[in-house]
Amino acid sequence: MRVYKMTLTALMVALAVIFHYVEGFIPVLIAIPGFKLGLANIVGVFVLFYMGPSYYVSVQILRILLVALISTGFGTPFLLALGGGLLSIVGSLLLYKFTKVSIYSVSIVGAFLHVLGQIITYLLIVQTFYMLLYLPILASLSMLAGGLLAYLASLIIKVLPEFNRLTRIRRR
Repeated sequence: MRVYKMTLTALMVALAVIFHYVEGFIPVLIAIPGFKLGLANIVGVFVLFYMGPSYYVSVQILRILLVALISTGFGTPFLLALGGGLLSIVGSLLLYKFTKVSIYSVSIVGAFLHVLGQIITYLLIVQTFYMLLYLPILASLSMLAGGLLAYLASLIIKVLPEFNRLTRIRRR
């Protein structure tokens, strides 16, 4: 069973990294510096609601590390992704575990927390508070993107069989 879980996790991490990479080729319709759709978060939200919290944490952290390793490096972009990612992971897990809200709520709050975490990380690096003025713009756009990504993830979940049924089939 451990190999099966590791394989599923690796598959989801690879898919998230591919989405991150493909997003770089999509022309941005809104010319706001620092704003991205966050296509890789479709995988994150999907994994949380389809596979569960332990897979979610693994996939999100491994995705951030792998993207840094093969693409951005371990400088400021990595620190921003890690700061935003960790705050988003904690907030999403708390919402998921204790409130049982919808996929939309978790994704939208996660998007907001990701931006907030990135801005806090940036403030710690640069030590200027002017970036806080940018928070409402980035947060609004990110929350809209979070809602869109949740919709796409929910469509995928609807067409797939129950995950528990898949794991039972695999055990035989």
